[in-house]
Amino acid sequence: MWQYDYAHYLSYDSVPQVENNPGYVVDIWPYGNEILVFNKKSGFFTDVKARQAVNYALDMDVVLSSAFAGEDFYELDNSLFLDTQVDWYTDAGKEYYNQKDEDAAKQLLEEAGYNGEEIVILTSRDYEHHYNAAVATQQELEKIGMNVKLDVYDWPTLLERRSDPELWDIFFTGWSTTMTPHQYTFFDSRAEWPGWTNNPDIDRLLDEIQAAPTKEEAKALNEELQQIMWEDLPVINLGRNARVSAYSEKVKGFTVMLGPNFWNVSIEE
Repeated sequence: MWQYDYAHYLSYDSVPQVENNPGYVVDIWPYGNEILVFNKKSGFFTDVKARQAVNYALDMDVVLSSAFAGEDFYELDNSLFLDTQVDWYTDAGKEYYNQKDEDAAKQLLEEAGYNGEEIVILTSRDYEHHYNAAVATQQELEKIGMNVKLDVYDWPTLLERRSDPELWDIFFTGWSTTMTPHQYTFFDSRAEWPGWTNNPDIDRLLDEIQAAPTKEEAKALNEELQQIMWEDLPVINLGRNARVSAYSEKVKGFTVMLGPNFWNVSIEE
């Protein structure tokens, strides 16, 4: 007999256990995006062609299935927003997503002047999905001839080291689904967020979205923003991932919108 009526952020491995307990419901809900962040201040990935080479090399199914334990817990989608977020959702840039083209990746590496330099992926086992995504990415990049090293630290140390552009080339993080493009801090060069995006067109579009007089104009500008994201690649949005919760069938009035909502919730004995 469980002691709780609601459990949040369960491990993926616990789903069968919940499913085998009568009276409890498994809730798999869309969380956000798994994000590969490039260091654009120092090193090889200051060159956009180097970033494009990584994007063309990756099989998103391989990386996401390694990170999230199965197809029930991730979705291939190039958008930063859920399709239910109709004011923001766009598939702009989808032609660059999940290409899995090793020949194109190798050609871009050659154009970027790659000469066997060590590429450091900063990661942590404190978040196993980030670590597994890093391992899968290392393997994918080695297929196109890149020399890739994993630097593994606890999460607080990773946060400290990612502030130094001389110590890493790539790191992984997650981003919960946001309400506006401005909440994706990796876009704005003025934020000085690790990764150090520096693209005047992105900054301009963020300003224009903020000042747009209508939702329709803001959405059109966001389409431009996402298109530029996939062309310039300050980050790679690998795809969407889900989180797992569980609750008793006695819980009434429970809803989910970017996470659990407990307004007007009651327990029916």
